Amino acid sequence: MKKAVLFLAVALTVSVDCTLKEFFQTGLLLNWTESVEACRQNVTELVTMQSEEEYQEFWSYINLYEGLYWIGLQFNSINSNNTWEWVNGNPTTYSHWDVPPTGAGCGAFNSSSGGWFIDNCSSKLMSVCQAPYPVTGLTAVSMENTVSLSWSSPSQLYDVPHFFIITYSNSNSDDEGSINTTSNSIVFSNLSPGRQYVFKVCTTENNTFPWSQPTSTSVYINPPPPGKILLHTVENDLVSLSWGNPVGMDEIPHSFNVSYSCSLLGHYGWTTTPYNSTTLSNMKMDCKYVFNVTTMQDNGGKSTPASISLYIIPPPPGKIILGATESNTVSLSWGSPVGMDDIPHSFIISYSNSLDHYNCTTAPSNSTNIFNIKLDCTYTVNVTTVQDIGGQSTPTSMSFYIEPSPPGEIRIDSVGNDSVSLSWGRPVGMDGFQYSFNITYSCSFWGHSGSTSAPSNSTVISKLRPGSEYVFNITTVQDTGSQSTPASITLYTKPSSPGEIMIVFVASDSVSLSWGYSVGMEDILHSFNITYFSSFWGHHGWTTALSNSITISNLRAGSKYVFNITTVQDNGGHSTPASISLFTKPSSPGEIMIISVEIDSVSLSWGNPVDMDEIPHNFNISYCSFWGHHGWTTALSNSITISNLRAGSEYIFNVTTVQDNGGQSTPTSMSLYLDPSPPGAISVDFVGSDSVSLSWGSPVSMDGVQYSFNITYSCVFWGHSGSTITPSNSIVISTLNSGSEYIFNITTLKPQDTFL
Repeated sequence: MKKAVLFLAVALTVSVDCTLKEFFQTGLLLNWTESVEACRQNVTELVTMQSEEEYQEFWSYINLYEGLYWIGLQFNSINSNNTWEWVNGNPTTYSHWDVPPTGAGCGAFNSSSGGWFIDNCSSKLMSVCQAPYPVTGLTAVSMENTVSLSWSSPSQLYDVPHFFIITYSNSNSDDEGSINTTSNSIVFSNLSPGRQYVFKVCTTENNTFPWSQPTSTSVYINPPPPGKILLHTVENDLVSLSWGNPVGMDEIPHSFNVSYSCSLLGHYGWTTTPYNSTTLSNMKMDCKYVFNVTTMQDNGGKSTPASISLYIIPPPPGKIILGATESNTVSLSWGSPVGMDDIPHSFIISYSNSLDHYNCTTAPSNSTNIFNIKLDCTYTVNVTTVQDIGGQSTPTSMSFYIEPSPPGEIRIDSVGNDSVSLSWGRPVGMDGFQYSFNITYSCSFWGHSGSTSAPSNSTVISKLRPGSEYVFNITTVQDTGSQSTPASITLYTKPSSPGEIMIVFVASDSVSLSWGYSVGMEDILHSFNITYFSSFWGHHGWTTALSNSITISNLRAGSKYVFNITTVQDNGGHSTPASISLFTKPSSPGEIMIISVEIDSVSLSWGNPVDMDEIPHNFNISYCSFWGHHGWTTALSNSITISNLRAGSEYIFNVTTVQDNGGQSTPTSMSLYLDPSPPGAISVDFVGSDSVSLSWGSPVSMDGVQYSFNITYSCVFWGHSGSTITPSNSIVISTLNSGSEYIFNITTLKPQDTFL
């Protein structure tokens, strides 16, 4: 006996046969109503018999005892049909009366005759109970080889511990058994297909273990579907199909229903066959068919269908596309055949070349690689759609020519303003082939173009235009003349450098520079980047200029600066720089101060030059007079005394800061007059009563110097005094007091003092 597999059940250790009832006697003489109550107090009910089988079960039990017994049968006077009913409300579809009943009353059983009879319901008889109440609402759901059962517990047992016994058997008696569960549902799996199953559920009470009358249901297990469908032959309008046997149906009579439809053309039909194959006629070649094969039994049972979608002749692949060529390998891809998305298929790829090279391969998807391709010859490729179950499309074809592979990636080794050095990788898969390289270049801005060739993987191209965008194309060239697709690169040549830098002027904190035009850049937008740096101070900066000159300020005095000027394009291209180095002028000395002035000498001092404290320097002092007397000297500090000057002369003094490198500041200047020398000895040439005539010698070292004399006189006695100026060396002074003592002072005057 084949056992069913059980799910969703709790197995108990009680094993009973749910097809048999269990009976027991109350042992009391009771009327019919009291007998019903006595059974119900023990969670049972008075005996019911609804079939010959149940009657025989009860008769087998009760014939061991003699007497009359109440059974659960009662005349229902309330019912309009005045019928006899069982205590559980079921009608009497089965009866076993000794004498057909007439009138009302309750049913009893005669153990001697084995028949039913009517007795007064108030009579005192023995009674037999059957246990317990049956389940209700038994339903069965069949899914292929699985049946799911569910039911409701008897309402009388809701508060009483109980469980259920399920028995099952099929129409061939090759699968039967029983199982226990406390659940109200159970699932049986792996049932035999194509058979009728009977399931019985009865209730048993946990303490006494009597079991109820069974509740039964029958379920038909549909046959399984056929195995995989295969397409065998296609000839004209005939199609031959076959399929596998339905599992477990070898000994069960069955046949197959074969249906087909093509929705596009509205073509459909069906046939039946007792065999696992059939041939269909009048099929349309260019239509997608759906074939359904269903297992059929004589009793009307049928399986779910086995299905397949296919073209009798599948559509060809879409357009073939040639992909990359690498290492003697060509990549191919093609479009999906129309309408084949849900139909398993693959592709056959055959290819041949003009040198009689032929090969064939397969691919599960829409692309493949062809290996060991020969260069410089034409290939023809055919791609055919193949259904997994058979059937091939017409091929999709293409031809292509295998050209040399292009050079590898181009590298820029160096770029000048009129030349470029390039190198590139070897073309893939070209080992053993004779080839060279063709290099072309062009500049659209100038209309400048050219070409050259190279036997190796590098070249230098000269005579280019500075600051210009060039496109370089490098092509592999075979001796046969075949050329690859070009490898390309775009780059700018460097702009040309600025012309010679010229110093317009240099100050202590600024520099003005100009420079020549960048050669060949007249029509190309560009500007200039100016950087400067003083290593002594670590002072640096940068600026830009749109023209060929600039003034740079805020520099350090007396410092060496290096200036770099670079031509710059909008694309970021930079030329090599033009450079110049120079010293800014030292800063001028501070204000000159007069320490002292003598007849022939002067002492001067001046302030420190600004920002020159850490820069070695000295001072150059030059002087000159109106009379052409000049000279110069140097000083390491901020003061000096200059001698041997001309008395009474006006001198201009210039003090300049001087660096060891020869740099000189703008001078700080001042002018002054030296004190004149005194007149020579005074002589009294004549003395009168009221006048005096005097003369004196010329002042020493005043030759060529303009001067005059101031004469003052005074008489202490009279308090008489006066003064006069004369440019000559003599004078007569009148209106003096007679007989009086006078003191006369004669002083040499500088020109600027004459009019004071």
